[in-house]
Amino acid sequence: MRFACHALLLVLVTLSLIRPPLLAAEEAPGSQVVIGELQTAGTADSGQEFVELYNPTDSDVVLDGWKLQYKSAGSVDQPSAWTARAAITGVIKAHGFYLFATAGYLPQSDGVLSAAGLSGAGGHLRLIDDGATVVDLVGWGQAANAAETTPAPAPPAGQSIERLPGRLAEGGGNAIDSDDNAKDFIVRPNPQPQSSASPVEPPAAEFDPADVDPEAEEGKVVDDPAPDPPRYPAVQITELLVDPAPPLTDAEDEFIELHNPNAQAVELAGYVLRSGANFRDHYTIPALTIEAGGYVVLYARETSLSLTNTGGAAQLLDPAGAVVSQTGPYEQAGEGQVWAVFGEGWAWSLQSTPGRANFLVAPLAAPTSKTGADKKAAAAKKKSSKASVAKAKKAPKAKAAKAAKTPKVKSAKAAFEPRVAASNSGTSGWLLIAAIGLTIAYAVYEFRYDLQNYFYRARRYLKARR
Repeated sequence: MRFACHALLLVLVTLSLIRPPLLAAEEAPGSQVVIGELQTAGTADSGQEFVELYNPTDSDVVLDGWKLQYKSAGSVDQPSAWTARAAITGVIKAHGFYLFATAGYLPQSDGVLSAAGLSGAGGHLRLIDDGATVVDLVGWGQAANAAETTPAPAPPAGQSIERLPGRLAEGGGNAIDSDDNAKDFIVRPNPQPQSSASPVEPPAAEFDPADVDPEAEEGKVVDDPAPDPPRYPAVQITELLVDPAPPLTDAEDEFIELHNPNAQAVELAGYVLRSGANFRDHYTIPALTIEAGGYVVLYARETSLSLTNTGGAAQLLDPAGAVVSQTGPYEQAGEGQVWAVFGEGWAWSLQSTPGRANFLVAPLAAPTSKTGADKKAAAAKKKSSKASVAKAKKAPKAKAAKAAKTPKVKSAKAAFEPRVAASNSGTSGWLLIAAIGLTIAYAVYEFRYDLQNYFYRARRYLKARR
């Protein structure tokens, strides 16, 4: 009996030594790529969504052929219910990140999420590898019916859910994968989307899941002071060529000019230009330096941005997504004219100055076009005029007869008008007679020798006859 007790004690001690002291086996770091963080809506725009992947392994993983799929919270869990949100290509580094975001939201993203929309109340995302194997699955919201064990809490707008250790061990990656979404994810009040350009984060070796705040495990928000946002130098948009005059073309020669008003050079990599209706078209500027006080001109042949001739604007965002410059809105563009800033305002100018300070040469008249309201007013006026004429034609005969019996008293103006007309008619007649007389006189002068010959020949003919 004593020997059995000693043997049992020895086994327990051995097991306690084998188990890692800080990381429970059932909550060990994943052995494959996982969904690390996701946001279903921003505070300013419900379409601001992102999904972040994390690679907890020690090797790079090729993502070519992988897919990110979405299913609503209550739909039947079958293959046809899952829809593609992104096709994936490229490589995710060992302990690195890969970021998807809706178009135009996060300039640093590695891929684009389709605009189908992630429901904030509840839903599912799953990661499929090139062999059609489900690599990871996340469900959130109480209505989710296909989560790993229990769904994670639904994130409020502007917040995210992040896989542990996440913000509880900053720089420790997102490696905890116990196949229970409620235990693996907590709400993050200040999202931290990370991409392939972000520093790698080896899985935290000193993180103990027992240290997680119980309120966080229940989906409640733990106070998390917002970090100071990064500061980027302000760069200005100063000139647009909207409608180039031939032989220049829109596709090649439209341009947006940027100016650096700062005392030091600015690296523009990651800044984003936007144009088009609701600024839907965007171009992320690659590695490009603009010198202090200098200018950079970006042409349509480089950016593929289109400036609408009938009206629009352009804006510049810094790498953090903040708008640092926006043009005044313009209306119909004049051919060959530039929309440029002068002092505190924007105006059309006939003088294009790409790459240097603007010089105003104001056009004589800005291009205008009759608006729909103007056309309707003109049509109404015309219709009113026709109605007046018709009304006059349909006036009762009795009134006309009465008016005929009533003696008319002509005003001085009315009495004078016929004489003026008669005088004008007489003057026109005399002018016509004078013009005819001058024409005859000119003809006589021009053909005087011919007429003289005709006269002599006629006289000789008459003399011969006699």
